[in-house]
Amino acid sequence: MTDLLLAPKRMIELEIDGQPVRVFEGETILGACRRLGIDTPTLCYGDTLEPANACRVCVVEVEGSRVLAPACSRKAEDGMKVQTDSERVRHSRKLVLELLASSVDLSTTRGSARRRRPTPIATASAPAITSSPTARRRPPSTRR
Repeated sequence: MTDLLLAPKRMIELEIDGQPVRVFEGETILGACRRLGIDTPTLCYGDTLEPANACRVCVVEVEGSRVLAPACSRKAEDGMKVQTDSERVRHSRKLVLELLASSVDLSTTRGSARRRRPTPIATASAPAITSSPTARRRPPSTRR
């Protein structure tokens, strides 16, 4: 068996939020952000998650680009200038989270039973149990 020697990857330099960073060619903007310790939010990016680039929460602003770029899939380029916390980026992330939240049914989450009133259960052998309006009233002697 022969050992293959691979050529070392070239290092490139880019700027993220005004800070220079060197990364290997082919690394994503998200990887470069993590090298600098810049916290970039992600929902769909992870070792066990597919497909990456689906949630658009990790978008960043790349100088010279018309559209925001997903940091989890956009490859870093030599000389690239990236903004991770601009007004445009924050606004886009807020919209994405609002859209995602609007499509989630929270009535099935834990604790939602406390917020809903239980519905009466009726079977053929037992009618639904409901309380009469008079059962809720206090006796006249204890009314305030």
